[in-house]
Amino acid sequence: MTDLLTYKNQEDPNLVVDYQQELVLASKEIQSALTILENYQEKSQSNRQLAERISLVNQIVTKVTQRLQNLEEQLKLSAKTESNAQFSQNQARQKAIVQKLENIKQTVNILQYTA
Repeated sequence: MTDLLTYKNQEDPNLVVDYQQELVLASKEIQSALTILENYQEKSQSNRQLAERISLVNQIVTKVTQRLQNLEEQLKLSAKTESNAQFSQNQARQKAIVQKLENIKQTVNILQYTA
C-alpha cells in the first residue's frame, strides 16, 4: 500500500486511505461468500441448509453492493485529486470486485434453481 503515499489531496488525506480500506473489506467479504458457496458444493446438504447459505451469501452481496456504490462516489471525487495512475489502479480494483460479485450472484441463482 505504498501507493497511499502518493495521495495529493490536502483537504481530505483520509479519502484514499478510506477508499482502499473499503476495497480491502469488499474483497474480504466476497472471499467469505465464495468460501460459503465452495463449502456447500463440497458437502451434501439439505435444502434448508442450502437456503440458509444462500440467504447468508445474499446478505453479503447486498452489503458489498452498498459498499461498492459508496466507493463509486469516492472514486468520482478522487478522480479530481489523484494521479491518473492511482485513479486507474483504484478503478481496476473496483471493477475486479464487481466482476467477482457478479460471479457470486450467478452461482447463487444457479443454486436456487437446483434446490
